[in-house]
Amino acid sequence: MGCTRLLRFFRLGHHLKLNAHGMSRQCIAGQAFVCTTTRSCHMLLGHANRQQHHFVAGFPAVSRPCIRNASSGRSPNQDGFIILHQHSDSGKQVFEKVNNDVDDQSVVVKWTDGQVQDYPYVWLRDNCRCEKCFHPSAFSKLVNFSKIDVSVRPSQVRLSDDRRKVEIEWEDGHISSFNATWLRQYRFDKSQPDLTFDLELDLWDSTMRDKLKDFDIEDILSSDECLYNWIMELKTLGVTLVKTGAVDGEVPRMGERISFLHGTQYGYTSQWQAKSDDATFLAYTNTDIPTHSDLVFNYRPPGIVILHCIEQAKGEGGDNWLVDGYKVAEDLRVDDPEAFRRLTETEVEYFDAITGPYGESQLRSRHPTISLDSKGRPERINVSNHGREAMLRLPTNQIRPFYDALSAFQRKLDSSQNVLPIKLANGEMLVVDNRRVLHGRSGFTMTENNCRYFEGAYLEWEQVDSRLRVLHKDLGYD
Repeated sequence: MGCTRLLRFFRLGHHLKLNAHGMSRQCIAGQAFVCTTTRSCHMLLGHANRQQHHFVAGFPAVSRPCIRNASSGRSPNQDGFIILHQHSDSGKQVFEKVNNDVDDQSVVVKWTDGQVQDYPYVWLRDNCRCEKCFHPSAFSKLVNFSKIDVSVRPSQVRLSDDRRKVEIEWEDGHISSFNATWLRQYRFDKSQPDLTFDLELDLWDSTMRDKLKDFDIEDILSSDECLYNWIMELKTLGVTLVKTGAVDGEVPRMGERISFLHGTQYGYTSQWQAKSDDATFLAYTNTDIPTHSDLVFNYRPPGIVILHCIEQAKGEGGDNWLVDGYKVAEDLRVDDPEAFRRLTETEVEYFDAITGPYGESQLRSRHPTISLDSKGRPERINVSNHGREAMLRLPTNQIRPFYDALSAFQRKLDSSQNVLPIKLANGEMLVVDNRRVLHGRSGFTMTENNCRYFEGAYLEWEQVDSRLRVLHKDLGYD
C-alpha cells in the first residue's frame, strides 16, 4: 500500500509493530490479524523486501478489470489459502517416507520437498476417510465420536506403491488411507491460512478515501472474478463503494447475486426518506446521527449493511461518516488498557420498540461495547448511542468508571483523525461490515424540494463467506 496511515495488521502470536500517523506502536501478543505464507514472517519482521502496493496477504496481484483506477489498488490473492473438503486422490504431493513413532503416539510423514509433519494416532482414526467412516458427497463423518478409542494404535503403517498415500492398519483391523495432498492441508498449527478466517485486514483512518475503489454493480453481477474481488475488498477493508443506478431495486439485485438478503424486524429491505414530522426512526429525520453499529438491540446484529443512495440531499450535509472500529479499539487498548478491559467485560443493554411489517416489536439485547474472540482480538464493535438503554447492572461504584471508559472510546471514535466522511452521489451504494465499521450521517436542511432517500438491507457473513469459498474453487484459485 505504501502509506503509513493505512495499517497492516496481522493475527500473529508475536509482538508486531504498527506504523500509524508516523508513529510506531507495540501490539499485544496474539491480538493482531494472520500472516499467510511461509515467507511472510520474514516479510513482517523486515527480513525480505516487500512491495506492499502489489500484495495482499503476501501474495502476487491479479488483474482487476472490474475496479476503476485498479493500477493503484490492492489485489486479492489467488492462491496460498486452503479450501477444505477436497477428497480427490489426485494431487501433486508425494511422500518420501513414513515413520510410526510409538513413543509419541503419532505417524510422522515426510514429503519429497522435505516438509515433515507428525499426526497423532487419535486424529488419524477420527478423520478416517474410508466409506465406512465418511460420506464423501454429504461431507459428513459417519462414526459417532463415542465409538472412537482415544488410545487407538496402529499395527502397521506403510506407504502405497506410488507414495501418494499412507496406509494404516489399526489394532482392531480397520484400515485407513490418507492422500499426501489431503494430509498436507491439515498440518495443525502449521496449516496454510483459511480463506475466510485468516485474511490480512487493512485498518484505516480518515486518510483512506483515495484507497477506496469504485466497483460497478453490472461488473459484480456479470463477472465472478469481480464478485470475488469485491468480497475480498469488503473483508479486508470493511467497506466498499459500488456504482449503481439511482432507482429502487438495486439492493435486492446485490443480495441475490451473493445468496439472499437477511430479513429483520424491518423486513428484507427498508426505505429511508426524511420526513418533516412524525418520524418513528432516526433515519427519517434530518439531524446528525452519530456513528454506530446497526441493530445492536438484536441478539445477533446483522453482519453487513447495504446503503443505497437513490436521492441525495442537496447542499451541505447528508454525508455518511465511517469509522474503523477495530482500529480505534486497538488504539484504545494501547492508550488506555483499563478502559479497553472495562469495555470488553461490561455488558451494555440495548433496546428498540418499533411497529414494522410484522407488527409490534420490542427488542432488547446485552453486548459488551467491544466483543473479543477466543484469542482476545476485536470481533464485533457494539456502539449505538440511540439504542443504549438506561439499565446498567453494575454496583454503583462501577458506574462512573464505566462511563469514563465509554467516553474515552467515544472520543476516539469521534476524532477527525478516525472519521471518514463520504457524501454518496445518486446511484452510489455503500456496503459496510457491521461487525467492524461504524457508520453515521451528518444533518442536512430539509425542504419541500430537498429530501434524502435511501434504500437499505442486510447480508450475513455466513452466506458471503460461503460464496467466496465457492468462487475461489470455481475460479481455479485452489
